[in-house]
Parts: sequence; structure tokens; C-alpha cells
Amino acid sequence: HDGAGHQVKCNRNSAIGLFGSASADKTVRLWDPSSNRPPIKIVESSECLSLAFDPLNEFLLYVACADSRIVFYDYRNIRSSLFTLAGHSNIVHSVQFDHSNNLFSMSNDQTVQMWAPSSNFGQYQIDGAPLSFSQYESRRTFKGHKNPRYAAAMATSRDLLACGSEDNNLVIYSKSSSYPILNHSFNTGLFTQDYNQYITDICWDNSELNLVGANSKGIIKVFHLTKIA
Repeated sequence: HDGAGHQVKCNRNSAIGLFGSASADKTVRLWDPSSNRPPIKIVESSECLSLAFDPLNEFLLYVACADSRIVFYDYRNIRSSLFTLAGHSNIVHSVQFDHSNNLFSMSNDQTVQMWAPSSNFGQYQIDGAPLSFSQYESRRTFKGHKNPRYAAAMATSRDLLACGSEDNNLVIYSKSSSYPILNHSFNTGLFTQDYNQYITDICWDNSELNLVGANSKGIIKVFHLTKIA
């Protein structure tokens, strides 16, 4: 790359261990670690900030761009994209899939969009063979966290969406509701410790009952969620 590397992702469906990198040089590059061949290079019109491989098809991927678009490719034919998701009004800095194959995108427009496969199918060809793909459509917009400046963190579980916020709060949504069900502040009560701090990263463990969060001051917290019957 000729610019900052924003993200790397492994393609878990790839038999050769393919992984991708998104960069400020306006490219996504796909690397085969078992080969000395040059990487596949996808060129976009703005910075590429994140990528997500389709969980059901090893050849399909989504690219999050600084011009607010999410662009869909089959990397066997990178001359043109297959589809563009246009639902954000600012930089899209993160895309990821959940267990149900819904795509989540986080933007500096201070929303997260949940995209789901629709009943509409697109058609294209690879080496003359006709192929189809399910077009995604926006199903829900999540609002309640603050991230107008930074690439805030995002993590999904089966039922919940956790987001970092620039007001030093960890925000949790139910996937069935557009507004937060829980806000937890990382503030200590000391101005010198809390001023201008924000949540930098979050992740669920394998049980999806424990959530770990970190903020820009170096505070790390572990939360245990209890299921209510």
C-alpha cells in the first residue's frame, strides 16, 4: 500500500487463507499467503476504511468508503462493482456481518445501519457463466451513540449491537430496536481523566454473555450480561 492501512480481514471461507487489507491509498488488496503472486487490487474513488467478506460466498466482499458508500464486489472480476449500498451521509468506517448474515455499517453520520438480504437478485457473469447475488437492503437504523469525528468501535452478538461513543459511553442496542437499551459511562468523575475521552474498542467473548470495552484513557472494563427469561 501507498497509504495507511486501515483494516485487515481474513476470508474464513477461503481454502488458501486469503486475507484483505483496506487502505487510505483508495485500494483494497487481497493477499494469497501461499503464493508469491502480486495481490489482487481493487481501486476505489475514495479511501477504503473497512472490508467484510460474505459469509456464504468466498468470492464476494463489501468495501466501506470515505465517500459514504459501501461497494460490493466479486473479486474474480474487479473491473466493476456489482452493487452499491447508499444509506449513509458521511464516512463509513466499519462493516461487519453477524451470525444471521446481516451486514452492519458504522458511519460518522452517527448511525449504524443493519442491511439484510432482500428478495431482489442481481445478475452478472464470470468467464461467461451466469451468476446471481442477493441484493441487500436497509432494515434498521440505530441512533443514540456519538461519533462525528472518530472511527468508533462496533461489535455484534446474536441479539445485541454494542457501539463505542465519543462521549465516553458504551452503548448497547437490541437488534429489534433503533434506540439504545443500555448506556454505560467510562467517566471517573475527574475532569482531567474524563475530558475528551471516548470508547476505542469493544468485543464479545464466545459465549456472547461477556463484553469487554476499552477507552482512550486506557480504562478496560468487562461486563457480564444476564439473560432474562
